[in-house]
Amino acid sequence: KVHQGKLSVRGTQMELNGKISSSNEVQPTTSLFQSLVTPPYRLNAQLSVNQAEQKIIDEALKNRIIEFESGSVSGTQILDEMAVALNKVGGKKVKIIGHTDSSGDAAKNLALSKERAVAVKNYLINKSIAAERLSVEGLGSNKPVADNATADGRKKNRRIEFDVI
Repeated sequence: KVHQGKLSVRGTQMELNGKISSSNEVQPTTSLFQSLVTPPYRLNAQLSVNQAEQKIIDEALKNRIIEFESGSVSGTQILDEMAVALNKVGGKKVKIIGHTDSSGDAAKNLALSKERAVAVKNYLINKSIAAERLSVEGLGSNKPVADNATADGRKKNRRIEFDVI
């Protein structure tokens, strides 16, 4: 239920940030996380509701992942649908975030993840999305969504995400 979530632990203080699809889910989700934390730990949950524009982008992906073969920068299967969704969010700016699995050199993965984001940006520009609306970021293997110990997990980690900013 938490998208773009980040959990930080500093000593006994835990901080959870992320986005929730519905305002009706913020309190129950916060309460669930709070119930999982036992003293001396304390949880500060900062959950916000996805903006309408982010929801449009998320709906276009429909829990699918734009995946890449290991070492490649192509993977445009869903991008035509993303171009339509980006047109629906009007003039909002969107960050394209590239990710890799943890195989290979970390510095090369960081560069590859940015190359993937740039490739997606260029594809969307060719689909008439204004370049000034699109920014890119490469995170390498720093934010996996699956276990890099399995081939399936690595495949899921080689992906692109979109953030309405």
